[in-house]
Amino acid sequence: MERFANWSELPAKKQEVLERKLFYGKEMMMVRNEVKPHGVLALHSHPHAQMTMVLAGACDVTMEGETFHLTTDGVVYFPPDVPHEVVNTGETILILLDVFTPIREDFLP
Repeated sequence: MERFANWSELPAKKQEVLERKLFYGKEMMMVRNEVKPHGVLALHSHPHAQMTMVLAGACDVTMEGETFHLTTDGVVYFPPDVPHEVVNTGETILILLDVFTPIREDFLP
């Protein structure tokens, strides 16, 4: 991966409920997700530590039996192997910025 980039120039991977762009190095990864209105990132877990910031929109985050409502500038930390779910609660696209360590090799092209 390059050391410098512009999000608008990075390739996007479209999935059913989201569009994803990646920027990564050897030890960490940033992921920008655009989640469709009312889209659900179903309950899942992974061995990576993750921090997420809401850049635009609003969502409900469920982790360890608790649900938190996050809006623009809201942040959350997901410890490794802890199941979590994110639901876009709005009528607009939810934009999330995730940081993972180590990198999510399953996201790589």
